[in-house]
Amino acid sequence: MFAYIFNFYDIMLLTITTLSILLSAPLLFKRDKQQSDQLLAGFLLATGAIPFLTVLTYNKQLSETVLAAMHPFQSTFWIILLTTQGCTLYWYTQSMMGRTIKFLSLTMKILYGLMLVFILGDIAYHLTKDSIKHLSIACWGMQLCSSYLGIKALIQLKNYDKKLRDNLSNLDKVNLNWLWYIASSFVFIWLINISSFIFMMIGYKDIAIQLGTFANVPPLFLLSFLVIYSQTALLNARDLLDNSPVEDKPKDTTLCPELAEKIDDLMQRVKIYQDPELKLEGLADCLNLSPRTISSILNGHYRKNFYDFINQYRVKDAKSQLRDPSMQTKSIQNVFEDAGFNSKTTFNTLFKKQTGQTPSEYRKHQASH
Repeated sequence: MFAYIFNFYDIMLLTITTLSILLSAPLLFKRDKQQSDQLLAGFLLATGAIPFLTVLTYNKQLSETVLAAMHPFQSTFWIILLTTQGCTLYWYTQSMMGRTIKFLSLTMKILYGLMLVFILGDIAYHLTKDSIKHLSIACWGMQLCSSYLGIKALIQLKNYDKKLRDNLSNLDKVNLNWLWYIASSFVFIWLINISSFIFMMIGYKDIAIQLGTFANVPPLFLLSFLVIYSQTALLNARDLLDNSPVEDKPKDTTLCPELAEKIDDLMQRVKIYQDPELKLEGLADCLNLSPRTISSILNGHYRKNFYDFINQYRVKDAKSQLRDPSMQTKSIQNVFEDAGFNSKTTFNTLFKKQTGQTPSEYRKHQASH
């Protein structure tokens, strides 16, 4: 009976729904849950409810009965879920960046207004036309709005990453690249859904069905990755980034050789870069200068952000250790830790980027010469 009612595709969609419930439950009921956990759970449940609604409204055995029972609210549930999906993803990225979430910002008020207009308009359409049509332009209009919020979140994540690199010398505990990739995947899926609707409207039904089918597969994997990464990420954005009011713009010090020499001397003599938790603010305190002044010098004189500037000295220090005959028995881990790195992955990536070799290859090459 079960196999007769549900085909393989239906079962896959119901699996996504089940997975979303299983993944969201621990987030909602854990003792030390944070706002980000609640928003992530909301996104998971909205994302899981959409394939469930897809089965109800497209399954040949169920659709006619379900749509008749839902009339004239066939599209209302879709509109609400699509809106919720976009909003919760946007709010979740905000919370992970340590920002205060504004549920009643101008953008959100406009979105709520559009959602209400679409719902009322769609209900009026179904009542007037006496139709049980379950998907309408209103649904895809809200999908487009959700895509806009997703793209806006991606832009803010990129700006967040830039701010991290301008202020911190180690990003291993706070970078949100994983969230950018997962969020961009969901936005891509939403845009595919919109493309599917467009193809359906212009008469390319087969292409539309194939695109719609494909768009429902990735969430089965993306939801798991999202929860796994979110629970292993350590976020201290409020403490790590300076959110104080912006200072007055300093004098033009970008090409000031005296200040650049002081910074270089501090690197060479004191080796301040060996502090793995070094921040822009710490370097500024050592030189009795403002963080904005230091940042201006690094960007103007060295053409580097703080992260790249500090790590070039760390790689240089590691190279010196690996070349030293007296340190040939020193482990690679001790080398990168003494140089100021706290992650082997980051060290290997930056080392190879600057030298074209892995640390082990570099050591062997230097030993042979």
